Amino acid sequence: MPNTRSRSKRVRQDRLRTLRNRRNIRDLNKKQKSFQAHVAAGDQQAAAESLRVCYAALDKAAGKNVIHENKARRRKARLAAQYKNMSA
Repeated sequence: MPNTRSRSKRVRQDRLRTLRNRRNIRDLNKKQKSFQAHVAAGDQQAAAESLRVCYAALDKAAGKNVIHENKARRRKARLAAQYKNMSA
């Protein structure tokens, strides 16, 4: 239990930020799974669109410090490699 009003406010803010970050990460993972499903199905056009959506979501999450910038870059590289191997 916080001892001061400012600590109480920080607890409330942290709780909201945690929920927001969890939601953003969950949405990000759903988009990546959607992309991987398109790759597994061999649907190149849908995979390209899904890859574009994943890139935008990763960049947005990294920009808002939901995930680390290097983690976003690593995931983008891995998604690109999957897409490249699919079209080869």
